[in-house]
Amino acid sequence: MVRPAGKKGKGRLHGTITLVDNKTLCNLKDYEGQNPSGATNKREQKVHTDYISAAKELDKKFHGAQGGQAGPVEQRLCQYGKAGKVHATVFGTFGDASQGVNDLCDLAADALAHEHLQFYDGIPGQVKAMYAHQTRRRWGHTAMRGWAKLVIDRRCLAGGGHSAWSAPPRAVDEDPDEAGALLDFHFTNPSAGSGRV
Repeated sequence: MVRPAGKKGKGRLHGTITLVDNKTLCNLKDYEGQNPSGATNKREQKVHTDYISAAKELDKKFHGAQGGQAGPVEQRLCQYGKAGKVHATVFGTFGDASQGVNDLCDLAADALAHEHLQFYDGIPGQVKAMYAHQTRRRWGHTAMRGWAKLVIDRRCLAGGGHSAWSAPPRAVDEDPDEAGALLDFHFTNPSAGSGRV
């Protein structure tokens, strides 16, 4: 569940308590005849209707809800998000992501930029763009590493004597502050390298 930051934003998730469901899209038939982002967006739109159908079934089975009558499960579900919509994020096989990922990234970038500007000077749009870029890059890398690990772990299904497990990564002691220092440096020190004093 996403609990957005207190400041008002313009995105679909700003100002609401939202139920988020993360999905993947791996069936190549879903991509036929459309671009990758079209396939992930189509899957994203299906998530909410799936939730509503499941809620109606539960209400009918356990609460005796009839026809167009909304039972307690559906009523509770409709309390989340704008107009009771379940928010979905979909990552596809080809590195594509649905609009829901961008909406969630926008919400995260707003909160990070708001916090950043409390301590440093900067142009709000540029600071938000920096955090949106970092967030998209990290999420994209994580999604692609997940797909790669899945493919490697399924090698055993193709035969050839491959093991079913990928080798665990070696532990690397990395200071998270150092990892982002280079990316953040020019936003917190705008005069560095520009010849201005």
